[in-house]
Order: sequence, then structure tokens, then C-alpha cells
Amino acid sequence: MTRYGQVGQAPGEYVYPWDLDVDETGVYILDTNSKKVIHYTEDGRLVNEQRISFHADACKRLKNGGFMFNLTPDGTRMPSLVYTDSLMHIDRQVLPYQEGYVGGCSTSDVFRKGGSEISFYRSPLDTLMVLDEMGAIQAVMVFDFQDKKIPEKAKTDYMAFRRNGTADDYLKWVNTPIAVNDSLWIGLVENENSQFTLVFNPLTHQCGSMLKTEDIHPPKTGISVHFSCSLP
Repeated sequence: MTRYGQVGQAPGEYVYPWDLDVDETGVYILDTNSKKVIHYTEDGRLVNEQRISFHADACKRLKNGGFMFNLTPDGTRMPSLVYTDSLMHIDRQVLPYQEGYVGGCSTSDVFRKGGSEISFYRSPLDTLMVLDEMGAIQAVMVFDFQDKKIPEKAKTDYMAFRRNGTADDYLKWVNTPIAVNDSLWIGLVENENSQFTLVFNPLTHQCGSMLKTEDIHPPKTGISVHFSCSLP
């Protein structure tokens, strides 16, 4: 339908476009390798590009014109969220990773916008942050998949966990859940080789699930989840 930029090192070109954001001002592409954000108009014309001083794998343009980034974990205790102004000058850094967290499990859409809320989540952790349009943390949801809970080792170093050949009998979010309205959220979870749409209400603590496709088998046991929602 349309095309934005091309691979290369020149202005408006990218090496490794890892994430993008779209709003009324255009399209913003985060080039992780080149450490820059490229701004295009809706029809694909280059507006400008701005360098960032850190490695990030997710970005979101905020209502005030600034940006919010999720830094790529490297095993050291470092902030996971960095906020900048419109010129990419760092304003503040919050939510440090736990010591030794290297990740290794990619989440589709680390930041997702639903209504006036932004959800922030990194798989396979069990904590979802709810942010407002300025990036301020409004609430925290903690999910407990009970007997299908992912092991603690996988939460810090998922690749090492998978190399050990551990069984897949656990649940994890595939993408970041998104708010449909004030009380209803929806997201995609994996159980072994199956994927399910999980719909939940954080106010009533109710949830239900649906198969994503018809050619996969239902889980060996029913999906159940305990979760809490609280202010930070």
C-alpha cells in the first residue's frame, strides 16, 4: 500500500527498524542499530530523524510531544523506561530492571495504546503497567497463571531457560494486552503449542478465553488466572 524509507545509512534510512509508532503527526520508526528515530508523514515523506543516546527496542510518542522508550535489557540493573523531550534529551528514567535480567523473549507491541491508556509489558514477565497519555504510571496488574505459571528462571533469562529443553507446559503473554474500554482488556496467550485470546476485567477479576484458530487443540486443563490491580 505504501512504503517508508529504505535500508541504508543516509538520512531517512534505517538498518534495523525494530518498532514504530503512529499518531496524528505521522509515523515514527525506531532504528535500534543506528540508535535513531525517523519521522515520516502519513504518505511516506521524510520529516526528520533524531539520534538517541541509548539502545531501545520500543518507543511511544506521548501527548506532550516527548517520547517514551523501553531500553534493551543487558543483565545489569538499568532503567527499563526512559522519557525524553521532543528533541530526544533525556528527561527522566524509571522502573529499573532486576539484576541479571536479560530477557530473550520478544513481545509484540511492548507499548500498546487503547483509548486514553497505554499498556506496557515485556514477555514473559507477569506484570503489566497501565500508563496515561503522558506516560505516567496509573496502575499495575500482576498476573498469576497458577499451575501454568512460567518458571522464575524464564523470567530473567528466557533463552537460557529454553536451551535446557524445559517443557512448554506454561502460559505466557504473546503480546501486550490492550484496553478495549474502561473495564475490558484483551490479549493473546500461549499454552504449549496453542494460542488463545484472553479477555479479562480487572475491576471484577473475571476472565475468559477463546481459541485463536480452529486447527489447534484446546489446553489439557482450563485456563485460569488470578490477578491484582493496584496503584503504584
